[in-house]
Order: sequence, then C-alpha cells, then structure tokens
Amino acid sequence: MLGCILRPTSGAVLLAGQEVSGLSDRDLPIIRGKCFGFVFQAFHLFPFLTAQENVETALRLRKIPSSARRARAIDFLTRCGLEERMSFYPASLSGGEKQRVAIARALVGDPYILIADEPTASLDSANGEAVFAMLYRFAKETGKAVIMASHDPKARRFADKVYNLTDGQISAEPGDL
Repeated sequence: MLGCILRPTSGAVLLAGQEVSGLSDRDLPIIRGKCFGFVFQAFHLFPFLTAQENVETALRLRKIPSSARRARAIDFLTRCGLEERMSFYPASLSGGEKQRVAIARALVGDPYILIADEPTASLDSANGEAVFAMLYRFAKETGKAVIMASHDPKARRFADKVYNLTDGQISAEPGDL
C-alpha cells in the first residue's frame, strides 16, 4: 500500500501529507514513478533486454532523452559494480548481478523512497551483504528512505529502525537506533 500498488480496504495512505489511496488508476502510476523505486525478490528483469537496457527502461517511462538515459544507466550500473556486464542479458548474469541490475534500475530515477521486498532472498551470504551495503549507502548518501522487508537477520546491521511483523501485528524492536 505504501508504494501505491495496493489500495487499502479501510483507512488512507498519505504521501507527503497528500492522500493518495483514493487517486485514480490513471494517476497512481504517475505517483509511483515519481516517488518510488522498487526492488523485488524475483528481480523482474526483462529477459530480452540487456542489463543496460533494463535500467534505461525506468528512464524511458519518465520520457528522459536517449543520450541521457544511456549515460545515467551506465553510471548506475558502474556504481553497482557491473561495468563489465552491461551488455549481458539476464540469463547470463548471476543472481547477485541480476539483483544489482534491479537495484540500479530502481535508483536511476532518483526516487524519494526505495521499497525493497526480500532483496537478498535468492542470494548467497556475500551477495546478500553487498546488496544490504548498497541500499544502506544509497540511504546515507542521499538522505532518502529505504523501506525493506527481510527475513535475513543480517539486515538489522544496516537498519536505523527495525520493526517486526508477527501475525499481522507490527512492533518496534527493543533497542532500535
């Protein structure tokens, strides 16, 4: 609901003080595109596009000119350590590389809020730690929010605040920063 993908059955979703849960199906994608970056557990990369083209797609939706799209995609893929893999298709990338492409795609549009749903679920521990570090660095360098759902206990080291969700109830973790 926070990412304006699902609508609440009751109550409201406020974004920067504006009620957004009642917006039309036409307006919600505009809000999502402007405000949010999404990193999903299953990567959601287009298999017929290269890593660079997958990242450029996020900018194409924002009507960014071709040369600027290319430059920004290259910049963000390089920041994610993929400068040698930009021309590879997802089938030729490891799980960690696919997730870093997905992160580059989520960040390239300069979102206010990054929502990450189990971003390390299908990764080994080293790649998982690299993903957590990348998301943490993004938040600290930009001052923007990263909201992450994770079962991985290592995620706690990279969090300013931790909440537990148990049987539909949210609680703050004792001793949070």
